[in-house]
Amino acid sequence: MGKPRKRKLILLPSGWSKPVKSGLLHAISFAFNTMTVARSKAAISRNMKHRLQADLDQALTDNALLREKPSIKDARWIRVPPRRRPYYSTIQRMRIVKLKAARG
Repeated sequence: MGKPRKRKLILLPSGWSKPVKSGLLHAISFAFNTMTVARSKAAISRNMKHRLQADLDQALTDNALLREKPSIKDARWIRVPPRRRPYYSTIQRMRIVKLKAARG
């Protein structure tokens, strides 16, 4: 596998009204649900290629969602002063170092 692609940060204009932001969230939700329906139809298909593609699409989606969670957490912790951050035990720190090393 190659290098992971860099994600682009999409900033919404600060002047957007609540209905516009809500509409955007609804559109994203609708697109996600549409992809889920298409993926579930492919998963029950008789064609093995379609089933494998559905499995791959599901794995890629799960991977993207799992990668998004730490980036949100990391962005939050950057704003917290070091003295206000939680204390981690030695074992927890070792687990954090292992995870960082494994991710590169």
